Amino acid sequence: FATTWAAGFTAYSDPAVYDRTVLAALAAVRQGRDKGLDYRLIVKDRPSNRDFGAQRTRELVARSGFPAEALVYDTAGAEGWITAADVVVSVDSNCSIEAVLAGVPAVNLYEPSGFLLGPSFAAEDGIVEVAPEALGDALERILEDKAERARVLMIQRTRIGHFNGANDGKACLRVARLMAEMERPPAPVFWPAWRSPPCWR
Repeated sequence: FATTWAAGFTAYSDPAVYDRTVLAALAAVRQGRDKGLDYRLIVKDRPSNRDFGAQRTRELVARSGFPAEALVYDTAGAEGWITAADVVVSVDSNCSIEAVLAGVPAVNLYEPSGFLLGPSFAAEDGIVEVAPEALGDALERILEDKAERARVLMIQRTRIGHFNGANDGKACLRVARLMAEMERPPAPVFWPAWRSPPCWR
């Protein structure tokens, strides 16, 4: 689970979003564990949350009754966790795109702010959109139903080209061309008739 944050960039920013989404992830994984499924949760937090995230996650784990031994908390780079995961859950995050590129099923956890400011993904992207109360069922379908997992991955594979721009080594050339197109001719300088223009050597 890749955490989100209350960025404060808009009036829709909700300080409770961190707790609410981490609790949703904990509840979803616990739902599977209560059915005897050996699910484990990796909470991949943002480096900017490092000062409070680990302690806050421990508090939420204790409050929810989630077994601490089934959770790993980390703020390191996401690449390793994404490629090792069986499914990636995030909140309107590019982690979903990274999961698509890595061939891992991606789930976008619905948040009201994402609905107002988004949506982040199109229906044909193959990123499964779920509300918090449906997250546990969605995870179980993706993890336990091989046909459903294959269906999600097949849709995601068709979108890799959309998310992964090819690197042709010509980015600098394109920027230079754009700058040349945007260049404006220098504005003419007018000097009063009674005054001589300055001389430059």
